[in-house]
Amino acid sequence: MRRGLRIEIDLYKIRKNTAFLVKQLNTRGITITGVTKGVSGDPTVAQSMLNGGITQLADSRLSNITRLRLAGISCPITMIRAPLIDQVSDVVKYCETSYNSDLEIIKKLGRLAVHRRQIHGVVLMLEMGDEREGLLPEFLSQTISAIKLLPGICFKGIATNFGCLNGFAPTNEQMLEFKELIKISEKAWGRPVNFHSSGGSSNLSWALPQHPNGRTSNLRLGESILLGLDPISQSPIEGLDQTAISLFAEVIESTPTDLSAASPKKSTGKCARLVLAIGHQDTDVNGLGFPNGIRFIGASSDHIVVHSQDQAHKPGSDIRLSVNYAALTRAMAASDVMTQVFDSEIKNCLLT
Repeated sequence: MRRGLRIEIDLYKIRKNTAFLVKQLNTRGITITGVTKGVSGDPTVAQSMLNGGITQLADSRLSNITRLRLAGISCPITMIRAPLIDQVSDVVKYCETSYNSDLEIIKKLGRLAVHRRQIHGVVLMLEMGDEREGLLPEFLSQTISAIKLLPGICFKGIATNFGCLNGFAPTNEQMLEFKELIKISEKAWGRPVNFHSSGGSSNLSWALPQHPNGRTSNLRLGESILLGLDPISQSPIEGLDQTAISLFAEVIESTPTDLSAASPKKSTGKCARLVLAIGHQDTDVNGLGFPNGIRFIGASSDHIVVHSQDQAHKPGSDIRLSVNYAALTRAMAASDVMTQVFDSEIKNCLLT
C-alpha cells in the first residue's frame, strides 16, 4: 500500500453494498442505476458495482463517462445532468440515454443522433420541490408531444430528484404526485413508458412508487453504495458497510502542547498539535470525520491542524479520515489526491 495523501477504496465492500441493495430493492420491484460521479468515474469502482448486480451506470460529467468507455465499460451509461451545448455530440456518442428538461437541447440531441444513424433516449427531469433542476410538471404533456415529432429521439420516461439542494427527503404526497405524472406521461406518449426514476439515495427510507402498470421503478444510487449513509440524516443504512472508502492524510508536523484534544481551554495532560498535508483545495474539510482522540482545530488551503491525545503521531505517519459525499467528490477530483483501490476479499491492490 502506498503512503501520502490518498483515497483508499475497498472494492469488495463496494460490491457487497451493491449486492445488498440490489437484493433488497428487487423484492420491491425497484432497479438500480449505479452513479459513479462520487468517484470521478473510476472504472474499477464502476465494475465493482456491475459485479454486485446492477446493469446500468450513470454520471453527471462527460469526462467521467468518457473515462468509463475508454476503460472498456460497455453497459448502458446515462448522462444525468443536462449536457453543455458543445458536449451534445459526445453525449450521443457515449451515452444511450440522457436526462433533459430543455426542448432545444433535446432537438439538438436528435439532430446529432440522426447524423450518427442512432436513436438517443431522453428521460425528462421534473422539478418537484428540490429546486435544483427540471421541467415544471405543468409542461410535461406538451413537451412529450413535441418530442414525439423529433427524429432521432425516443422518450424513455421521467425522473425527479430530492434532497440534493434543499436537503429534504421526499414526502408521501410527492411520491403520489410522481405516480400521477407517470400516468400523464404515458397518456401524452400514447403508449406505456418503461422507465421512471423517483430519485437517489435519499429515497431509500421513504415510500417508493410502484409503477401504475406493474413495471419496475428505478433509483439512482451513489452515496448509499459508496458510503453506506443516508444523504439526509447522514446516519448509517442498516445492512450496508460504512468503511468502503477512507481518506488518508500525512502528518507533516507534530508539536507537544498542554491543550486537551477534548477541550482546548483545559490543561488536563499532554497532547500533540498535528499539521496534516491536506486543505481546502483537496477536499471539503467540513465533511471529514476524525478518529477518537483527535480534535479538528482549523484548516487553510494546504493544511489541517488538529490536536491529538496520542503523541505517537510523527511526521510521515498517516491519519485515517472518514468522508461524507461532498468531501469524497472533491477529493476524488483533486489532482494531488491519489486513488488507491484494493479488494479485501482477494487482497489485491491497484493504483488508479
